[in-house]
Amino acid sequence: MFDTSRDILNMVLAVCAVTLTIFIVWTLYHLLNVLRNANRISTSVRLKLEVVDRILELVKDKLEKGASNLNLIADAAIKLVGFFIERQAEKPRRGSKK
Repeated sequence: MFDTSRDILNMVLAVCAVTLTIFIVWTLYHLLNVLRNANRISTSVRLKLEVVDRILELVKDKLEKGASNLNLIADAAIKLVGFFIERQAEKPRRGSKK
Protein backbone atom coordinates (compact mmCIF):
# COMPACT_ATOMS: atom_id res chain seq x y z
CA MET A 1 0.00 0.00 0.00
CA PHE A 2 2.68 2.52 0.99
CA ASP A 3 5.58 2.05 -1.40
CA THR A 4 7.32 5.35 -0.86
CA SER A 5 7.44 8.09 1.70
CA ARG A 6 5.53 10.23 -0.77
CA ASP A 7 2.52 7.89 -0.42
CA ILE A 8 2.64 8.30 3.36
CA LEU A 9 2.86 12.09 2.95
CA ASN A 10 -0.15 12.10 0.63
CA MET A 11 -2.13 9.96 3.09
CA VAL A 12 -1.25 12.27 6.00
CA LEU A 13 -2.19 15.34 3.94
CA ALA A 14 -5.53 13.75 3.01
CA VAL A 15 -6.30 12.96 6.66
CA CYS A 16 -5.34 16.50 7.65
CA ALA A 17 -7.54 17.98 4.91
CA VAL A 18 -10.51 15.87 6.04
CA THR A 19 -9.92 16.78 9.68
CA LEU A 20 -9.61 20.48 8.82
CA THR A 21 -12.79 20.30 6.73
CA ILE A 22 -14.72 18.65 9.58
CA PHE A 23 -13.43 21.29 12.03
CA ILE A 24 -14.41 24.16 9.71
CA VAL A 25 -17.90 22.70 9.16
CA TRP A 26 -18.36 22.20 12.91
CA THR A 27 -17.20 25.77 13.61
CA LEU A 28 -19.51 27.23 10.96
CA TYR A 29 -22.44 25.24 12.34
CA HIS A 30 -21.94 26.65 15.83
CA LEU A 31 -21.28 30.15 14.51
CA LEU A 32 -24.55 30.06 12.58
CA ASN A 33 -26.39 28.88 15.71
CA VAL A 34 -24.93 31.79 17.66
CA LEU A 35 -25.95 34.25 14.94
CA ARG A 36 -29.46 32.78 14.77
CA ASN A 37 -29.84 33.12 18.54
CA ALA A 38 -28.56 36.70 18.38
CA ASN A 39 -31.12 37.45 15.68
CA ARG A 40 -33.91 35.99 17.83
CA ILE A 41 -32.76 38.01 20.83
CA SER A 42 -32.55 41.25 18.86
CA THR A 43 -36.02 40.65 17.41
CA SER A 44 -37.41 40.00 20.88
CA VAL A 45 -35.74 43.11 22.30
CA ARG A 46 -37.03 45.22 19.41
CA LEU A 47 -40.60 43.99 19.95
CA LYS A 48 -40.40 44.69 23.67
CA LEU A 49 -39.01 48.17 23.04
CA GLU A 50 -41.90 48.84 20.66
CA VAL A 51 -44.35 47.82 23.41
CA VAL A 52 -42.58 50.10 25.89
CA ASP A 53 -42.67 52.92 23.32
CA ARG A 54 -46.41 52.46 22.83
CA ILE A 55 -46.96 52.47 26.59
CA LEU A 56 -44.91 55.66 27.00
CA GLU A 57 -46.84 57.34 24.19
CA LEU A 58 -50.11 56.36 25.89
CA VAL A 59 -48.89 57.72 29.24
CA LYS A 60 -47.76 60.93 27.54
CA ASP A 61 -51.15 61.40 25.88
CA LYS A 62 -52.96 60.72 29.16
CA LEU A 63 -50.77 63.20 31.02
CA GLU A 64 -51.27 65.89 28.39
CA LYS A 65 -55.04 65.44 28.42
CA GLY A 66 -55.07 65.14 32.20
CA ALA A 67 -53.09 68.36 32.59
CA SER A 68 -55.62 70.31 30.53
CA ASN A 69 -58.48 68.77 32.50
CA LEU A 70 -56.71 69.48 35.78
CA ASN A 71 -56.52 73.15 34.86
CA LEU A 72 -60.29 73.24 34.31
CA ILE A 73 -60.91 71.42 37.60
CA ALA A 74 -58.63 73.84 39.47
CA ASP A 75 -60.46 76.85 38.01
CA ALA A 76 -63.81 75.34 38.95
CA ALA A 77 -62.58 74.62 42.49
CA ILE A 78 -61.33 78.22 42.88
CA LYS A 79 -64.71 79.59 41.75
CA LEU A 80 -66.55 77.20 44.07
CA VAL A 81 -64.44 78.24 47.07
CA GLY A 82 -64.95 81.90 46.16
CA PHE A 83 -68.72 81.33 45.97
CA PHE A 84 -68.80 79.76 49.44
CA ILE A 85 -66.63 82.53 50.89
CA GLU A 86 -68.99 85.19 49.48
CA ARG A 87 -72.02 83.30 50.77
CA GLN A 88 -70.45 83.02 54.21
CA ALA A 89 -69.77 86.77 54.20
CA GLU A 90 -73.39 87.58 53.28
CA LYS A 91 -74.95 85.53 56.10
CA PRO A 92 -75.55 87.39 59.29
CA ARG A 93 -73.64 85.94 62.12
CA ARG A 94 -75.64 84.18 64.69
CA GLY A 95 -74.63 85.43 67.99
CA SER A 96 -76.23 86.55 71.17
CA LYS A 97 -79.24 88.80 70.52
CA LYS A 98 -79.81 91.57 73.02
